[in-house]
Amino acid sequence: MFQVLALDLEGTLISNAMSQIPRPGLFAFLERCREMFPRVVMFTTVNEVRFRAIARLLVEEG
Repeated sequence: MFQVLALDLEGTLISNAMSQIPRPGLFAFLERCREMFPRVVMFTTVNEVRFRAIARLLVEEG
């Protein structure tokens, strides 16, 4: 069975797309998700260009 974990961006991983404050423990949470699921996808109303910019910023900030 192929498992996929879908994560919501706003209100779950970050506060919202405007302030972009990461939730406490976000990095460790995402690392664990990567260990547990072969595929992790995003489910969000934020458009893809904005999402990718937010994701890059989060990666850069660790």
